[in-house]
Amino acid sequence: MFADFGLTVAREVPLKLAAGVATGAYKVMGGVVRDDLGRIVGHLVGAGPLTALGKLVPGLGMLGQLVEQGQLISIGRDVKQIQETLATVLDLSTASVALSGLGTVTSIAGFAYLSHRLSQVDDKLLAIERDVKDIKGWLTGLQRAELQYAIDNLRHAEAAGDQIRQGLLIQAKQAFNTLAHHYREQWAACRTTAEIAAVDDLYTVAMLGHATVCSNLGLGAAAASDLRDNSAAWARQARAHARAMLFEGQPERLLAAEFVEPLPARTLVELLDFAHDSRRGIDWIDDLRAVRARKPTVLDGLANLPAAMKPRAAAAGSPPEMFALAAALRARAEVIDANVAHYDFLSARGLSSTQFKALAEEAVEAAGGDAVCISAG
Repeated sequence: MFADFGLTVAREVPLKLAAGVATGAYKVMGGVVRDDLGRIVGHLVGAGPLTALGKLVPGLGMLGQLVEQGQLISIGRDVKQIQETLATVLDLSTASVALSGLGTVTSIAGFAYLSHRLSQVDDKLLAIERDVKDIKGWLTGLQRAELQYAIDNLRHAEAAGDQIRQGLLIQAKQAFNTLAHHYREQWAACRTTAEIAAVDDLYTVAMLGHATVCSNLGLGAAAASDLRDNSAAWARQARAHARAMLFEGQPERLLAAEFVEPLPARTLVELLDFAHDSRRGIDWIDDLRAVRARKPTVLDGLANLPAAMKPRAAAAGSPPEMFALAAALRARAEVIDANVAHYDFLSARGLSSTQFKALAEEAVEAAGGDAVCISAG
């Protein structure tokens, strides 16, 4: 059980973690709680990847202890308000995981998850057949069969004896690693929102599959290191795609009333920060207002940005499609980053991803199907 690895299971978020989340010192992303250095201090696990985590919020009595100890003075002494703040943070985290399309860090492990993700990719590929002139050649270039081969090897490995299991995992590792590099190039060449979304799914399946296999081979440090490198390459291209989608045509158009519903101001500045890897927040609005006043071209309006941040030709698609995809990429970036931290955590504890997942599922079952919080004892 988790106790053997210095971890404890609770049906409520421990007070120390609750205080950190309430004050903003800890962030909840991808089903994990992380400190200001990005390290995981707790896992939030439910019966399914999108199970509501509201039951993990400590009761008013427990939260009252934090107020009495002066740990939450910065956000007031209203215990009910603190409880609502925690619930809101967990709800927003759950919504972000749903938007990413990936699931929580504990659900991203093993054959079942990867197989399900691949079936979702197939649906997307069918939907864009009519938009790709040479669909046969394009699909061949995606090497879909090779990805299925790697996932099948992982499935067979889960049921095989040790010697055969090792060989199957090594074959899967080689295939996933090769495909991750292949999809990196394919994804950069995509220009329509449909292509970007479909190839991105293949890319992330290959990245996460490689990390899973490395972890199951006992290569915990390599799983974390390789996923970190793959994640960095993925994020650079994700931001490039987001910049293209947000800055299509004149950027000041984003201030128009027609975009209030599909792109609220809060979402707009979050996406702009993601696209440019910045933390400028509301200051982006002033930039767009200045551009709107001068009416220059998009490149003139962004002349003060570094060359690497200049937007390329926009990805083809309607504005709502582009905005939705940019938001999904931002959410996915958070979950992938949480997975990098998760594999660091697993490596330090000497656990494989599938071992942790199995133990987490046992903990949830022992709790009667309720969500649990797993943290250091």
